[in-house]
Amino acid sequence: MTKAKTLFISSVVLATGFLAAALISGNYQIKSNEMLASLSSCPVIPPHQTNISVNPGAPEINQSVSIKTDDIPECPTSGIPTSCEWRWSGSVNRTTTNKPTGQFSTSFSSSGNKTIHVEVYSSMQGICGGELINVAYGDISFNVSGNPDPATCSLSANPASITSGNSSTLTWSSNNATNCSASWTSSTATSGTKSVSPTATKTYNMTCTGAGGSGSCSTTVTVTTNPGPTLSCSLSANPNSGSAPLNNVDLTATVSGSATGNINYYFDCKNDGSWEKTLTGQTAASKTAADLCDYASNGTYTAKVKVEREGLTDTCTTNITVSSDPNSATCSLSANPASITSGNSSTLTWSSNNATNCSASWTSSTATSGTKSVSPSSSTTYNMTCAGAGGSGSCSTTVTVSSGPTPTITPTPNPNLSCSISANPNSGSAPLNVDLTASVSGTLTGSINYYFDCDNDGSWEKTFSGESDVSKTAIDLCNYTSNGTYVAKAKVERGGFNNTCTTSISVGGGGGGDCSYWQEGCYPTPTPTITPTPTPTLPPIACSRAPFGPAIPETLCLVTVANGGTCVLTNNDGFTVRLNIPANAVAIDSIVDISIHNPTDYPQLSRTIGTSRLIGPKIVYIFAQDQNCQPITFLKDAIVTFVYPNSYSQGYLESSFIVENTLSANGFWNFLPSSGNTAANSLVGVTKNLGYFGIFGRLTPVILGTATASPTPSPVCPAWPTPTPTIIDRPTDAELIEAFFVASLIDSFKNLKISWCEFISFLNFLLILLLLWLALGKKWLNNSKEKDSAQLKTSVSTTPVVKRENWFKKFFGSIAASFAAFALVQKKAWKDYKAQNQERKLARQNGKSLSVASLIIPETISRDNSNPEAVQGPQFIAFTEDKN
Repeated sequence: MTKAKTLFISSVVLATGFLAAALISGNYQIKSNEMLASLSSCPVIPPHQTNISVNPGAPEINQSVSIKTDDIPECPTSGIPTSCEWRWSGSVNRTTTNKPTGQFSTSFSSSGNKTIHVEVYSSMQGICGGELINVAYGDISFNVSGNPDPATCSLSANPASITSGNSSTLTWSSNNATNCSASWTSSTATSGTKSVSPTATKTYNMTCTGAGGSGSCSTTVTVTTNPGPTLSCSLSANPNSGSAPLNNVDLTATVSGSATGNINYYFDCKNDGSWEKTLTGQTAASKTAADLCDYASNGTYTAKVKVEREGLTDTCTTNITVSSDPNSATCSLSANPASITSGNSSTLTWSSNNATNCSASWTSSTATSGTKSVSPSSSTTYNMTCAGAGGSGSCSTTVTVSSGPTPTITPTPNPNLSCSISANPNSGSAPLNVDLTASVSGTLTGSINYYFDCDNDGSWEKTFSGESDVSKTAIDLCNYTSNGTYVAKAKVERGGFNNTCTTSISVGGGGGGDCSYWQEGCYPTPTPTITPTPTPTLPPIACSRAPFGPAIPETLCLVTVANGGTCVLTNNDGFTVRLNIPANAVAIDSIVDISIHNPTDYPQLSRTIGTSRLIGPKIVYIFAQDQNCQPITFLKDAIVTFVYPNSYSQGYLESSFIVENTLSANGFWNFLPSSGNTAANSLVGVTKNLGYFGIFGRLTPVILGTATASPTPSPVCPAWPTPTPTIIDRPTDAELIEAFFVASLIDSFKNLKISWCEFISFLNFLLILLLLWLALGKKWLNNSKEKDSAQLKTSVSTTPVVKRENWFKKFFGSIAASFAAFALVQKKAWKDYKAQNQERKLARQNGKSLSVASLIIPETISRDNSNPEAVQGPQFIAFTEDKN
């Protein structure tokens, strides 16, 4: 009896305790996958810093070196399925995946300072859809010693022999080289190809330079001439002289040269431009126009023929002399060939009748017949006069001179000299040691003088004179000890010319995982380079606009290729947007449109991101187009600055302000790296993206609410008392890194709705049952024992007797065993919870990052009934690290 009563009381107490704890304390079970499933986009978690180790620490050239990071907690080798990438850059460029350190081995072929940067990305199953998240970064610098081998190179041409007008491909490769240079290419790569088309045989040279010295190589491309087709003609008349009238004169044209194909002949009896006879599509190289010409009066006539073949044309002439006196002198003069190229010669042949002498300015001979070789530089007509007893006669012929194929003349380029400068590294934390490398290009030749200036203050920290290399590095030249943006400068001199070039080095502060975009002053605010905007030369254009709603204010501004531009738009409440676009950020002069809008005109865009809200509220829309209303994109980063009035920051944590951007009104907000100045009420970001921009910030104080709907009050019970809201201070930046995930609280008892009055009534009912047992149960049990004894005495021996006492003990014993098992399960869960807390504390003490999926737990939650939004079903809550 005593044992049964004890079990019953224990079971009632356990049931009451567990039920009350479940309903009152809000001990909800959170599933990490369900929390993460509520994310509309994956939030940005700033990475923490890790160490990089190099073994040996001072390696030599070509020595095997082992490189790895510290163990990355987000890349465990067991437990949650995780994949990781170590993305190495700097003096090594590769990606490794072997957890937990990303270890790999390599060697260096050159000596000097080496810098390595690594970014570690982790992808955990069920987190952000398996997306890779940047969880860690690290940097290291070290020296490699030794004397490297000199650079060598190989240069070949394919094909090595070409005909004029064709091309050949030059291919080069090198060993132990950092750069290669040649006058016939602007590339400084250590291997590559280049197509060349020389007009004459040419030798190509190349020099490759490395840490151990320089090496040269050369190859020759042979060019052969491929002469084009030629065409020439001659013309004769039969007869070529006689007394007037001289009729039925035949003209015979003869074609020569390398041209092929059909021939077109055009005959002109008097060289007056009218063709008396045309013969086309002829195959014979000689053609006679019989009885073609009639000459009625005396005189000297010039007959002409034009021939065409294979796209070429030539003309030739002959003279016909008609005299009135049969005894007067006549002469005939012809040229063979009648058409020559410049520099060649033609033979003039003359004959005469009834003549005693002949004379001409181009010969000293007076013979009545003969030959003379002439080499005119241009087309020339030769005349001759022959005299006799009956009178004199004249004759002439023309030698046509063509220039031949036009030679390809390569103009001598104007001398020029240009330079470029790079810094390695070009950014980092103070103090920062930097190498400067200057490269020279242009048509000038000769030795080069290099001058390096770390701060662009006019003092040269390093000078190299009489150098032959077109690239020079000043190792460990500059040391920047404080934060800021520095401008380094190089001046080069060659062949009597000089040029200068500059580069920027950004020196920022801090690292170690304690810096984020929410921490004011953690990153330097970029100083925009403002180029004066020229007076617009493009008229305002009316193009279709993407925004759905009307603009409050709006402005158009011109952006040019040469100067860029600055656009400023201010709302009547003081909210200002400034966009600085650098030179060469657009491919064509364009118009930028900036407008400010009410968020109510954009229901597609969310006005909340987790616990952050759109401040103002204002949405900024920026787009750009050319004169033809075609959208354009920026080729370089532009600087966008937002200045907001004091009223915008009221009720918000101003240090939490960030800029979000989306390309379309139907898209999702994306984090835009930005730096704020709360004293100036400004945010500055760098972006190539256009579209929609907004400023988001967290409310202060943050009031966290329960995720379950308020239970419906009972008709006979008053409403549940309203608890005092729990006010939670803004977490530190380290806590934000560990607890930035926003989750939807899953209510384990969401289907159980009971008022406080009904709950108290239920407890009273259990108490009444307990009192009834104490008052009547013992008496009932004693009566049962007496009845069982009487039944045993009077029953037949074959009939089994069921004892009520045994049945009663079994019934309450089973209930007590169930609650005892439940208590053991709760005890194990509580033990696991304490172990998990201990693990978190150790991780915090050791400065290690926490596993988001397994270590996030809910903070104490209380519901604020004064907020209507807090009772509309499951709400979003922020999780922070447990402080117990």
